[in-house]
Amino acid sequence: MEEVVISQGSSKSTGDIEHYDEHYDTYHDVSIDDTRKLGNDWEKKKLYYNTFDGDSSFSITPIKRDNYRADNRYYVLLLSTFLMFGGYFCMDQPNALSKHLEQSLTGESAMKYNMLYSVYAYPNIIMPFFGGVFIDKVGLKSALNILFALCIAGQAFFTFGGYIEGSHGYTMALFGRCLFGMGNESLNIVQSIFANKWFKGKELAFVLALGMSVGRLGSTSNNLLMPIMADKLCLSAALLFGLSLICICFCSGQILLRFEENAQRRELPVNNPGNDEKLDFSSLKKFPLSYWLICLSCVSVYSSIFPFTNISNSMFMHKYDLSLTVASRLTSSIFIIAALLCATFGFLIDRVGYRISFVVFSSFLLLTAHTSFLVMPACDGCYEGLFPLICIGIAYAIYAAALWPMIPIVIKEEYLGTAFGCAIAIQNAGCGFGPNIVGFLQNYDTSYRSTLIFFMLVSIFGILCEIVLYFTSKKYHSNKIQLPSDKIAEIESKEYEN
Repeated sequence: MEEVVISQGSSKSTGDIEHYDEHYDTYHDVSIDDTRKLGNDWEKKKLYYNTFDGDSSFSITPIKRDNYRADNRYYVLLLSTFLMFGGYFCMDQPNALSKHLEQSLTGESAMKYNMLYSVYAYPNIIMPFFGGVFIDKVGLKSALNILFALCIAGQAFFTFGGYIEGSHGYTMALFGRCLFGMGNESLNIVQSIFANKWFKGKELAFVLALGMSVGRLGSTSNNLLMPIMADKLCLSAALLFGLSLICICFCSGQILLRFEENAQRRELPVNNPGNDEKLDFSSLKKFPLSYWLICLSCVSVYSSIFPFTNISNSMFMHKYDLSLTVASRLTSSIFIIAALLCATFGFLIDRVGYRISFVVFSSFLLLTAHTSFLVMPACDGCYEGLFPLICIGIAYAIYAAALWPMIPIVIKEEYLGTAFGCAIAIQNAGCGFGPNIVGFLQNYDTSYRSTLIFFMLVSIFGILCEIVLYFTSKKYHSNKIQLPSDKIAEIESKEYEN
């Protein structure tokens, strides 16, 4: 496969191209018009053009798909998704071990228990703003190692906190959850970067959705395994298992880096000073209204899912008189459904579009679920809560598959890092303050009625934002968000040619 580099000083109309032939390890000059002969339309679309102000010169850097060879891409997919599995497994440990944590660390205080999730989310209200730039500056290898160091240290503090009962153990556990949150959320950004490098194109949305599915399988495995392990052994053994899993994920990350390093060795060095990453928050002013509506929708929907799953085991035990093991299995049904369906919905949405419509439908499912929990009477040993849990699982799968691909549609490529970071930060603000509000409502009303009304109001707010997003997209983006991925690519290709 031959590779093409157009130097920065080449003329748009008459400049020469340095044409590299890897078989002979040489460069030779060809006319710029000869680039039409170097590949088909798909290969032409794989070129990035960068025009410099006050100059007619430009540079072209090809996306070298052969560098990320098909025979290695699926190993990368397996390894990168396993990082998500381990991270989500440990993130949701407090929910699966709520009864045992109550006995040794948190006591009867709902506020103390929910704080284990709040301190996880608080650092990530700010961290995502800097995470993408940090990764770009230090490189994937250093970033991955630093972030894993935070995850391992955080899980270690949380584990050792389980060995120490009382306030000292609780303080250590809180500190560990904070460190783990700082590392784990940014690791998700690293996983997205690997996915973009190896699967850019039509497969990207599917791969991102698959990563979320595997991550939720980690949450499901945690809810199923941890209560059993804690009952048969002890709380510390269950927490130590999570620490061991994070260490295994670190080893997988090192193998993943080797694949990336091998691919980068085949890259041609291109001098492109116009793409230096800068931390410039003034770009936020350029983001359209539709982007901020997407962010508001994101924080509302995630705030009505994750703070609920944090307290769902406790609600099932108190309202339906179920054991912790049974309650954990019911809660895990949300993540099982999401894990099984998210990639499928990602594949479907890529082909049919209607992203906003799917998002509105998912929010209505969430509203239906929380309303059902509210009107269902308390009962002993019943499984009436299974139907609304199924609704939440389907809603989560649809929403995750439809929401995140919207951002590249409304935001220019050069601002995507800032856009994703800002969206994740706003999402974590909701997931950080949401548990505090829920903990306060639980202490105020132990029947969970006020808590469920809160989730209903948040879901309604999300629906209103999404309806406004639909009309905004129709007015300012020619309803492009609703189109299938191939239609969007066709429109962008025409804009590129013009």
